[in-house]
Amino acid sequence: MAEKNLEIGLCHGAFHNHHLNNGELEVFDFDFTAIGYRSYDVAVSWWNLLHNDKRQEQECWDSFLQGYLSQRELTKDDLQSVPLFTLYAEYGC
Repeated sequence: MAEKNLEIGLCHGAFHNHHLNNGELEVFDFDFTAIGYRSYDVAVSWWNLLHNDKRQEQECWDSFLQGYLSQRELTKDDLQSVPLFTLYAEYGC
């Protein structure tokens, strides 16, 4: 990871589908908020889909990533690191 140029910034740390209330986004639960890799923050959302909504994982992931990228650009290095960070969310935390 040291050779990657990963963006670091303020991350929510636990963004998942439980932040939806009747189809409306409500971001709360800031107890995991910290400075970190933005691609890890994105990976946590994917990890959540893998475990909480497997039937709609791909559709929800595609929508989430499209929405995220419409607001914030991720570099090639950031995008390529998401699967690795998803594994870390599964086994490293």
